[in-house]
Amino acid sequence: MNLVFFGSSLFAIPTLDKIRLSNHRVLAVVTVEDTKKGRHLKVESDVVKQLADRHQILVLQPDDLKKSQFLKNLSDLRADLFVVVSYGKILPKQVLDIPPAGSINLHPSLLPQYRGASPVQKALLDGCKETGVSVSMVTKELDSGDILKQTRVTVKMSEDAPALFDRLSKLGADLVLDAVNDIESGKVVRKPQDTKVASYAHKFKKQDGLIVWEKKAEEIINHVRAMKPWPGTYVQFKGKQLKITKAQLGEKSEKLKASPGQIVAVCKNQSISIQTSKGVVELIEVQLEGKKSVNAYDFTLGQRLTLGDVLL
Repeated sequence: MNLVFFGSSLFAIPTLDKIRLSNHRVLAVVTVEDTKKGRHLKVESDVVKQLADRHQILVLQPDDLKKSQFLKNLSDLRADLFVVVSYGKILPKQVLDIPPAGSINLHPSLLPQYRGASPVQKALLDGCKETGVSVSMVTKELDSGDILKQTRVTVKMSEDAPALFDRLSKLGADLVLDAVNDIESGKVVRKPQDTKVASYAHKFKKQDGLIVWEKKAEEIINHVRAMKPWPGTYVQFKGKQLKITKAQLGEKSEKLKASPGQIVAVCKNQSISIQTSKGVVELIEVQLEGKKSVNAYDFTLGQRLTLGDVLL
């Protein structure tokens, strides 16, 4: 089949590569505009454009998906199908009406669960033991089209958001290719989503990273896993932000009766343990605002903290 690929993030790369190396033809890649970054405002392209450029695939970067010139350019390609993976923009009806076989989307959740912008982070935050990837038809309503393919996976306790994203991106690439093959052969099976059990994962904000020690230890660990790298997890310490960059479940200390936020154990040259409402969180690496990341034990030395002190 002749395809146009829409994508703009690292999550899209395995799928684009998989399709590029198949017997299908990627006529063009549609991605976001170049951005200016850094002190010197250097113009940078996203990873999808960089991959397309390396393999001499036509790249389109519209600032408005409804502009007549872009729609004409898209129509002139005469693609059979549009494939969308982490593009970041909602495709308007004018775009969806172009390909005769429609448009399909890869989403990192078990739809209709966790529709929206942050499905991987929300699954980790909720402590899900299972998640997956879904290939569905693209419709006007966000992530609500018929499901074509779906794969379930067990979430590992060692996985944070970047690690789970990476694993799902590779699984999803195979799933998309299977869906494209089925569409081409006419064997595709469409399953409507049950809107009654649909849930949404909205985009997180900076304030969503604030740790509350009054929660359970397992909930806080899930929080740390989910918020990496954005917005990160942190507490307020002496008027500054203290980022928790690495943590794990700790062993309960019997040395003292502690309140949430108190230091209950110190492991020399390694970590410190903080009491929660239920259980202990072991902090391994922290980063005070304006400083470099250090192991938590070194942080306590620098701040002259000891057992019983409160980390708020």
